Amino acid sequence: MNKNAAADAVLTELYGCIARLDDLGASLAAIHVDAAIESLCRQFTLARRTSDTDQAARD
Repeated sequence: MNKNAAADAVLTELYGCIARLDDLGASLAAIHVDAAIESLCRQFTLARRTSDTDQAARD
């Protein structure tokens, strides 16, 4: 597995963590995970995914 594929797999896990943290009401922890996602995307030139919540806020 190359580094970009591995980073994408970690990215998927991190998005799942944000959803679980939101369900727990752990907003501060979710913000830190979001910062990790931002950094990972920047480092490996990965596109950020739009969550259902973010999309609903834009509509």
